[in-house]
Amino acid sequence: MPRIPVTKTPKVYVGGQFIRSESGRVFPIRKRTTRKGDSGPGGHPGLLGNIPQCTRKDLRNAVEVAAKAGPDWAQRTPYNRGQIIYRLGEMLESRSAEMAESLVISGASITPAGPTSTSRSSATPILSRARSSTSRWRSRWVSSAS
Repeated sequence: MPRIPVTKTPKVYVGGQFIRSESGRVFPIRKRTTRKGDSGPGGHPGLLGNIPQCTRKDLRNAVEVAAKAGPDWAQRTPYNRGQIIYRLGEMLESRSAEMAESLVISGASITPAGPTSTSRSSATPILSRARSSTSRWRSRWVSSAS
């Protein structure tokens, strides 16, 4: 018996939790061009995924949660904030090929950044400069604090 195609219900990440949008509606994201017989997740032709359509209340709740997180972020030391941003840059860089491929598939770009196996996105030089700048700043801060 064949499986029934079921697409996942997309959720919004707010305050460390995945929550459903109040509207329950979604924006379907489809491939720009589809070949005959090409199907995406759940067996729908050309469907890449669904993005939740949030309401004003969802947005207001997300802004309130982000505003509550501000004081905690401000209390962190500059060194710790630098570590967090540095790690974020590492995570983005490690998935740059995947992100570039997703942009190509969705039609946001005409050609990939390079060969998929060893490609680096155009954001990689920016991330590398930011990481090296953070490293230089961090080493100066640690040496002056000692």
